[in-house]
Amino acid sequence: MNWWPSWPCPSSSPTPVPPPRCCGAAPDYPRCARCAGWATATNSPPIRARTASGPSTHSPSRPGARPTGRARPEDPAYTIFTSGSTGTPKGVMMAHAPAVNLIRWVNDTYGVGPEDRVLFITSLSFDLSVYDVFGLLAAGGSIRVATAEEVGDPQRLLAALDGEPITFWDSAPAALQQLEPFLAQREPSARHPLRLVFLSGDWVPLTLPDTVRTAFAAPEVVALGGATEAAIWSNSFPVTKVPAEWTSIPYGRPIANARYYVLDSGLRPAPVGAPGDLYIGGRCLATGYHADPALTAAKFTPDPYGGEPGARLYRTGDRARFWADGTIEFLGRQDDQVKIRGFRVELGEIEACLATLPDVASAVAAVHGTAPDLRLAAYVVPRPGTLADPAALRAELADRLPPYMVPAQVTVLDALPTTANGKLDRAALPAPDPGDADRVPYVAPRTPVEEVVAALWAEVLGVDRIGADDDFFGLGGHSMLATQVVARLKSDLQVSVAPLGMLNHPTLAGFSGLVEKALLEQIEAGETDGADGTGEHSDDRR
Repeated sequence: MNWWPSWPCPSSSPTPVPPPRCCGAAPDYPRCARCAGWATATNSPPIRARTASGPSTHSPSRPGARPTGRARPEDPAYTIFTSGSTGTPKGVMMAHAPAVNLIRWVNDTYGVGPEDRVLFITSLSFDLSVYDVFGLLAAGGSIRVATAEEVGDPQRLLAALDGEPITFWDSAPAALQQLEPFLAQREPSARHPLRLVFLSGDWVPLTLPDTVRTAFAAPEVVALGGATEAAIWSNSFPVTKVPAEWTSIPYGRPIANARYYVLDSGLRPAPVGAPGDLYIGGRCLATGYHADPALTAAKFTPDPYGGEPGARLYRTGDRARFWADGTIEFLGRQDDQVKIRGFRVELGEIEACLATLPDVASAVAAVHGTAPDLRLAAYVVPRPGTLADPAALRAELADRLPPYMVPAQVTVLDALPTTANGKLDRAALPAPDPGDADRVPYVAPRTPVEEVVAALWAEVLGVDRIGADDDFFGLGGHSMLATQVVARLKSDLQVSVAPLGMLNHPTLAGFSGLVEKALLEQIEAGETDGADGTGEHSDDRR
């Protein structure tokens, strides 16, 4: 997803975006010089709102004239590009009024003020950043911008939460889950500055709210939902005690000036408790899609229940139902859109990208597993006379798509399975088995550290045998599993390695070398401390 025009190119955010999806996402949008390569944010002090004094520079030149440079509520505030089923990201155009409505609701409801500080870990290409920046500054609060290195290292994020006056956490559940293995390795805080935790963009694990309250002295945990087309969040649910019979955290209730409907195929309200299609109405909706009036007309329809001229409904593509008390329960999607660790992914975009590669005749993308351990897989049929190389195809996709959209495994098939009437049979697609992946020839682990790390990888990945040249991500690994590996290394071997190290050294041999180096550095540091009398056992050694 990409911002335009309110912000610099998102390649400057802590989570970079590949250039083809950056400023070049839409051909008629201005490009940025940074898109020639990748860029990351540098560490910076917290950003705090300031007010200017002195005479206004926006005085109207005549009575009734609109002040120069000031936006009206209906003027465009930003455009964010989201995954598109055709292979081209679609630009969601948002006016100022819906964004301001959301900011006012959050700040008034949760008392956000000058003493609040958010730990900003979200990419500028993710619409949560709209609130993180403008919401906190509007309240006079401050923003602690995490560096790319911190975002990639849960231990450093936890250190920032514990060591700095951070009062507000806002992320997809998966980002906070990465801290969970390290929370168990420290004593819960009796007092902690963190008072508010927002989780949105994906299913909230049932155990996560209680874990967070225990670890950070009982902050308020809020689950939020909605759509990019409805100004970030348009529903919320304060999460207190989670009943044992719940299978998921509810969607909740609409925020101020938002309306939710559960309708049947004839746009009639579904009875309470009956599933239906979820629609959003009210003053929270986007203007539409950039340069795509047909898609805008298909997704934004007249609102027969709004009672206002020109009122519209946004068809979310979600399934839901109302509880008797008015709470909305989210039931899933009705199309091929999925959420992967908080990111909205259209499987059609992956398929369209694969179809452009010279060796691919046809392609299908699918998702396997259950949240939060969902895994993307792709299936390709090669063109006649060619041999499609799964590793090469994944490398091509990595150059064209964000990391969260690159399938963990690509499987080459002679033909895609079909039903009796000739349609694609997704249920017949073979489930990917990391053990059957296109792997390099097996080389047994050669050092004690490699043996320990291989056993740990095998346990986390569910693979029987790990060779020295095997790639963690090629075997189905992802950021959440990498965090589990790092946490286990710290608890079992008392060695600290950043998850980013696995990204830079993804093979067993490469990552084990990094672990061994860290172990040696810790041993040498201990010996040095003992030699100068500062070590823990220096008196005994004397």
